[in-house]
Amino acid sequence: MERTHKHPGNPLNREAPWIAALVAGFALWMVANAAIDAREAWDHPLYFAVVWPVDILLLGLGGWLAPWRAWTLAPAMALGHMLGMVATLEGSGALLPVGIVAMVVLHVPGHAAALFAAWLRRRKNVA
Repeated sequence: MERTHKHPGNPLNREAPWIAALVAGFALWMVANAAIDAREAWDHPLYFAVVWPVDILLLGLGGWLAPWRAWTLAPAMALGHMLGMVATLEGSGALLPVGIVAMVVLHVPGHAAALFAAWLRRRKNVA
């Protein structure tokens, strides 16, 4: 019976889930920003119709695959989005603090998805 709530011994394996979430968040923002004709990716309705659900699904998948790091995935994904936001920033960035708060709030459902998937994975392995 595998105990998935403990991380693997290799340090690279322990850190890989949140690093992957950070990179995925950055890449998702950059691709969306390039593909969507808007000042920022979330200024377009497709962000909430496509990108945001993909974000939540990726976090749920990450929670299933790495239940020992599920709690780190949404903050890492949000940080990746924020880094993408800063990289594509036009203007003074006076509203950046508002964007950071909004990004944190937008990742609450993804955080819940990651934690729920991790809980399901641990429950499946215990039963």
